[in-house]
Amino acid sequence: MNALNLDTGWQKFSAGLALALSCMPAESYLVLNAADGRYARFYVSTPVLWCEIVHNEQLAEAWRMPEPVEVVLQQRSWAAPIDGQSVNWHRLVAWPVPFRAYEVVADDVSVALCHGVRVGDPTELSIDAWIQNSNEEFNISALTDVIEG
Repeated sequence: MNALNLDTGWQKFSAGLALALSCMPAESYLVLNAADGRYARFYVSTPVLWCEIVHNEQLAEAWRMPEPVEVVLQQRSWAAPIDGQSVNWHRLVAWPVPFRAYEVVADDVSVALCHGVRVGDPTELSIDAWIQNSNEEFNISALTDVIEG
């Protein structure tokens, strides 16, 4: 497990992601994209937060997640793809969500992006965030501060 520790940049990213997730209102989306189809995405559909991390079947072989990272995800309540539901690793978090649950999801996503699909640094990610059928925004500043350096 020590090989899956996060450096300071990824720890800051994880903290920022947890805060951003906690600010997501109903019917909102947050997508973190890296080059070559590597991503994590989140959707709030009351009463759940739907979380996804790209699965190996969606990636070129050079970016596929090593088995030890997949084992960690499984041990931490992430499900592998299910026909008709998701083509990705996914996890549901039921509302109300204690802040610690956001931190756990953010840590898992950080490990998957860093050690799994090998995003070198959080600054390599781009962010898309929106609320369905709305021009309103939600607060993702803690996350953008880390990604934009």
